[in-house]
Amino acid sequence: MRIATWNMDHWKRSAALRKEAWDFLVTQVRPDIALLQETVPVDVDDHVVFRSGGLLDERVSPPKERGWGSAVVSFGPRIRAIERAMSPFSREPVPLLRTYPGSVAIAQVVGDDPLVVVSAYGVIDRGYADATVHRILSDLTPLLDEQRAARVIIAGDLNITTQWSAKHKGVLRGRHVECLRRDANLIDRFSALGLHNVVERQGPNPLEGCECTLGAECRHVQTQRHEASVFPWQNDYVFVTEDLLAQKPTVEVFDHDSAWRLSSHCPIVVNFPGDLS
Repeated sequence: MRIATWNMDHWKRSAALRKEAWDFLVTQVRPDIALLQETVPVDVDDHVVFRSGGLLDERVSPPKERGWGSAVVSFGPRIRAIERAMSPFSREPVPLLRTYPGSVAIAQVVGDDPLVVVSAYGVIDRGYADATVHRILSDLTPLLDEQRAARVIIAGDLNITTQWSAKHKGVLRGRHVECLRRDANLIDRFSALGLHNVVERQGPNPLEGCECTLGAECRHVQTQRHEASVFPWQNDYVFVTEDLLAQKPTVEVFDHDSAWRLSSHCPIVVNFPGDLS
């Protein structure tokens, strides 16, 4: 099964480029399940989980529906939306979509052994994406408990990175050390919840131009070309539970110009051997 994640940059793109991006997703990326951010699905039907109105932007008053948001789109397997989970610590189902409604979409891939997939977007809330992702993880914790941290995939553009270094002290107002600690702490929190990032560089060489604090141990992958920076940013991730990691999935990052012209992020595919549904 091919699981893809992609921030499609909907709000920055022309109608023509949006159509090209969907065609690229279908014909080149070829996912079975797509976990998308900053998108508006072409057809909203029983193969799509997407909040009507898209992201509810609570950074403005009154809150505004942006139209675009996060989505789960199936190109084959049956899916159903998940909005609540039964925590072992609550007698009532717990709502899961409390942080920036529309920034997270959750679906269960229906089958003998259900798979839960989550598309998440780390909204930069007045300068703080890490705070948003912490809240999203808090929202999702009852779901992970209900699943006993098994057969869950969380993916998306989280707007966090462990690449911060003195190179970025200007943009971070001299707080690059603190920002690195905070984002590293977030990655550790995913791990504490039983989730492992699989979007890592393979091979012995670090990412060219990264200059993170890991030096030769750098395993970052470029997933974004920022309009205001030539730095090779990684802020898109795919986290999987231990049982899925054990299947030794392969990862393909579409780091080539045909993808970059469609979005400032590139698609990532995690290919699991066999049928996960």
